Amino acid sequence: MMRPTTWEASGSWCDGGRRFREVDLGDVDPFGEGSAADQYVAGIGLSPGDDMKYVYDFGGCIEHRLTLEEIVTPEVGVAYLRVVSRNKPRYRYCPPCKGQRRRSLVNWLCLDCSDAQQRDVLLCEACLTAEHEDHEAAEVVC
Repeated sequence: MMRPTTWEASGSWCDGGRRFREVDLGDVDPFGEGSAADQYVAGIGLSPGDDMKYVYDFGGCIEHRLTLEEIVTPEVGVAYLRVVSRNKPRYRYCPPCKGQRRRSLVNWLCLDCSDAQQRDVLLCEACLTAEHEDHEAAEVVC
């Protein structure tokens, strides 16, 4: 369950520091359902400069701290949400192919060999078919 709708409103202490107040606004699950699925940043009383906490809890709890820069009117005909930045993919290459100076992307984890060798044995499609065809394998999703 993702919990992306908790926010913190900033104020100030008498020493000039910052204080935070946490307000739980609900849940949004991976399919867009949940108690906070219909809420928008523009509708929860935030102002530019306010800090927010986004908790991504989909198997591992990761907290992100965000500062709201601006709230703008949605553009007509534009699909939202938009990806504004993305990490470069981290490709993993097949070790047997790498040894032969080829760069084939890993597609498979050979479960039989991984159990026997006590390490992940990662392979491309060609190496799995050629040398591990009768082994139990799991597809690697990157």
